[in-house]
Amino acid sequence: MPILSSSTLLQMSATAVVPSSVTMSAAATSASASHILNHNHQLIVSLNGRRKSINASSSSFIGSYRLNCSISRSSRRISYPSPIRIRPLSPVMEWQDCTIKMEVDVPISVAYNCYSDREAFPEWMPFISTVKVCNAMLSLHLSLAEESFQIHPLHSSSHHLNFILRELDVRFSCQILEDKPDLSRWSLKYQAFGQNIEYSWLARNMQPTPNQKIHWRSLEGLPNRGAVRFFPKGPSSCIIELTFSYEVPQLLVPVASALKPFTENLLTQGLERFATFAKSYSADTPK
Repeated sequence: MPILSSSTLLQMSATAVVPSSVTMSAAATSASASHILNHNHQLIVSLNGRRKSINASSSSFIGSYRLNCSISRSSRRISYPSPIRIRPLSPVMEWQDCTIKMEVDVPISVAYNCYSDREAFPEWMPFISTVKVCNAMLSLHLSLAEESFQIHPLHSSSHHLNFILRELDVRFSCQILEDKPDLSRWSLKYQAFGQNIEYSWLARNMQPTPNQKIHWRSLEGLPNRGAVRFFPKGPSSCIIELTFSYEVPQLLVPVASALKPFTENLLTQGLERFATFAKSYSADTPK
């Protein structure tokens, strides 16, 4: 048998007849693969288009958002809160109210006139040392100024002259209060809680109701206010109701709890002494 070369074998394989069934199967496989490739290509193109569309939409949205933010920030007016001023806290003082009621065996008109005599308070109220109505203060300074003129004439030394001018100045200041007899200067002196208690204040009597009510309030000094009401009990007796309110002084804050009953006790003693004092008081006594 002759030996065939490799080239001859290649030519024979190339010219070999392939069965028709095999040829049809290969053609169908090629067509199916081509169809799949075309479909995948269209799918990839479609996905790429959608991706570009999404990217474009996202870029448009982000750009619009940044633009709106920049516009809103530029047009927005930034306001800063005003600085807070911290004020030093002042101590809140406590007010105490005391009310005393007592029957007095004098007619209501006598009791009213007696209580209206403010300069007589030290005679029956234990903790009041002095009361000066402004009219009385005026007469006191006037007499003192006249004394200065008589003892120290104008050609005397400069020391005496300054004294006279000072008295004249006081006289002028009191002259302003001459038409205000509702003003009075009060002084309190009492020893309690192991210390000497001294306070003063300028008080104004409010418009009274004759034989019914007297009320006042302080203008300077120890803050206080109060009222006295008179109720008829019979032809020769009446009931007095005293209400006294005051701000607890800083000195007495540590004993504030004991201060109210202590003050109520003093007021009770004062009304008891007033009942005795009013019996000897004449209703015709000038106020």
